[in-house]
Amino acid sequence: MLRENSELIAVLMPAYNSASFLAQSVQSVLNQSYRNFELIIVDDGSIDGTLEIARTLSARDRRVKVFTQNNAGCSAARNYALKQAEGSLIAYLDSDDTWHPDFLEKLHRALIAQPGVELSYCGWQNLGVSKERGQPYIPPDYEGADKTLHLLQGCPWPIHAVLTNRNLIEKAGGFKENLIAAEDYDLWLRVAVGVKIVRVPEVLAYYHHHGDSNTSANRALLAISQHKVQIAFLNENPIILREKDRVNAKALVDQQLLYSGFDCYWKSELPAARKIFRRAMRLGCGTFKQWIHMLPSILPLPFHSGILSLLNR
Repeated sequence: MLRENSELIAVLMPAYNSASFLAQSVQSVLNQSYRNFELIIVDDGSIDGTLEIARTLSARDRRVKVFTQNNAGCSAARNYALKQAEGSLIAYLDSDDTWHPDFLEKLHRALIAQPGVELSYCGWQNLGVSKERGQPYIPPDYEGADKTLHLLQGCPWPIHAVLTNRNLIEKAGGFKENLIAAEDYDLWLRVAVGVKIVRVPEVLAYYHHHGDSNTSANRALLAISQHKVQIAFLNENPIILREKDRVNAKALVDQQLLYSGFDCYWKSELPAARKIFRRAMRLGCGTFKQWIHMLPSILPLPFHSGILSLLNR
């Protein structure tokens, strides 16, 4: 028989200027059917009353613990939260996202049901976006012979759709604080590739969008950051894949970078496309036909826009 609620789970929550959303996110933790948890909130130098709200919430429930630091970014806040935590299992939840009430219980049950499992993950749903982008999504079962190649196709799950053993996070060194995007993908690559993981095929995590999370500039930053993370992982782990698979993996991640660039390009998000194209060209990615479209990116934006206007006529 499984031991329910037996292990202390540390929920780590960075918070920066989250006064409008924090109470809802915290309540989704307090509503968990799995009761043996601690919620570590680290205020990252907020100036909007987030800290005061966090302390009020903490006064109402002793499981909510609040810390503060000078503004250093969410990765630094998450690393600091880990140092303050006591739990042997770790889950992350950003201060504007939420969980289904059974999130911790079901991911914990999956984690302990099979010997050797180190990480469990689930499906999620984007809220506050178009109907098409807001469909519930259950990721595939990544555990298998091609797991590394699958994980190299892109971030397999959002930050708050995972429960994992604390020692894995500590062994990996936590989040790289110099990354300003794709920092969660970087961590999951370093943590999940070498251990046994298990899927919970249910939507239990909710990602709340607030109007600016899919801007053109953010798309370029995310695409370039993700590609840097993928290349760094391949360079830092030369024996993780056979030589043939490494070649395929490199081609795969380069192809993804190009796809992101051309997706922006054909959607008339030219500033984002130009940034992605310039990185692709520096790395020698793409075919001759693709370079014909990418080369004008070295010109000033007005000249590039003018060329496209002439071609469209």
